[in-house]
Amino acid sequence: MNYKDYDESKPPYVEFTNDEESLYPILEAFSPNREYDALYKLNAIYRWSENIMNDASSQAVCKSGCFHCCAQKVAIKPIELENIRANIGGFQARDNGRFCPLLDMDKGACGVYKARPLACRSMLTFDDPKYCKSNETHYTFDITQLSPVMKQILDSHDLGDYLARNIDMVMSGEEVDLRDEFQP
Repeated sequence: MNYKDYDESKPPYVEFTNDEESLYPILEAFSPNREYDALYKLNAIYRWSENIMNDASSQAVCKSGCFHCCAQKVAIKPIELENIRANIGGFQARDNGRFCPLLDMDKGACGVYKARPLACRSMLTFDDPKYCKSNETHYTFDITQLSPVMKQILDSHDLGDYLARNIDMVMSGEEVDLRDEFQP
């Protein structure tokens, strides 16, 4: 699959939620008055990213049952690996050929959907879904575009220094490929 970098100057233009309410999960998890473990903070980052991307997701052509993006490498942080392992339940990694070993191909869905990493949560496409099935280049949005959006939002609420530093601490460590960590 070939992807064009998402360019907001070209259609489709995507809006991201930047209201104070969307920040609640992250503000609560990283409050200096509270002590939460890293997995709790990671899940707050996930909830915040979903709040940010709510409007964008509604404009995406991504639908349940489509899993063409699951054929690409998924770089995850150590804390995300720990989160998946803690939440995998009875799901077994599968030999899905070129697709992610955590994909349930019978259902056309992620076998660890609630624990899926940020790279998967932020992957969207905005043009025709027919491009997902082919090698035609199309417009996507992914983690490389989400990170600057998150920083902009924090900065716009004068939270950039404090929260960005704390998020970086949770998301620290060398990235690994999810496929290497879950073998059938």
